[in-house]
Amino acid sequence: QIARDREKKIIILKQEYDYGYISEVLQRFNLSNCYPSPIPEQPNTFPMCTTGNVLEDKLYKEATGCYNYAVTWTRPDLGYAVSHASQFMQAPSSEHFQMLDQIGCYLVGTKSVGLKLGGIEELELSVYSDATWATDKSDRLSQSGMVMKFGGGIITWYSRKQKAHSLSSAEAELYAISEACKNVIHVKKILEFIGITCEKPTVVYCDNQATIAMCDHPNPMARTKHIAVREFWMFSEIEKGTIRLEYIPSKKNLADGLTKALPISEHKSMITGLGLVSSHII
Repeated sequence: QIARDREKKIIILKQEYDYGYISEVLQRFNLSNCYPSPIPEQPNTFPMCTTGNVLEDKLYKEATGCYNYAVTWTRPDLGYAVSHASQFMQAPSSEHFQMLDQIGCYLVGTKSVGLKLGGIEELELSVYSDATWATDKSDRLSQSGMVMKFGGGIITWYSRKQKAHSLSSAEAELYAISEACKNVIHVKKILEFIGITCEKPTVVYCDNQATIAMCDHPNPMARTKHIAVREFWMFSEIEKGTIRLEYIPSKKNLADGLTKALPISEHKSMITGLGLVSSHII
């Protein structure tokens, strides 16, 4: 569903108005009357794959797929929680179902939330990249998060587990920021195809100064020689003017909530930063 304010040049994309997709999902999984939760996942929740008794995996997969559909289109605030829950689809336990139930309880209280786009005349790309290092005890892989803004609203985002192990937090951040740079190149080509040229380097915000230093001054003889290819590739994109790396504190990094579950106050700040608003304002 699309709500538009032509005077303010604002569009709100939403999946719920009176009764829509989110209400149908909640009703389907008997969560319509549950008590609303202020956050989609409790911080520092890391259930193992073998915890508890294995329950019905078909129901778990259906619920995860429904929530992931919401994430893909208008609900980046659910990104990490759904990504985390989807890792246990092969053998879900009661603990994993509790994670899904909390996502549903969160949706009960945020059904009317929509994604705001527009409102700013300047059409420039900016990217927020983040990673958490080896926080999952089951495999010690890191989690990447990315948010891309254009014209006052976010246009693409993801929360996903990295495919290779990192030996340090800076290495995990380098993996995340290089993947974000790939998305920048792809989106710039799409914009050029429709007649929009981004002449300035795209600012990529990162909260790890060691990673920024590695990209700005790659050193193949240092301890990072096993990831030198990513370092030099990032350096070449910086030299070509494709991107420019800038440091940003973690609390101001919009991708922070796509790499881990946040407490209530920080989650609310993330919602505001992502441009998620009540769809009833238009």
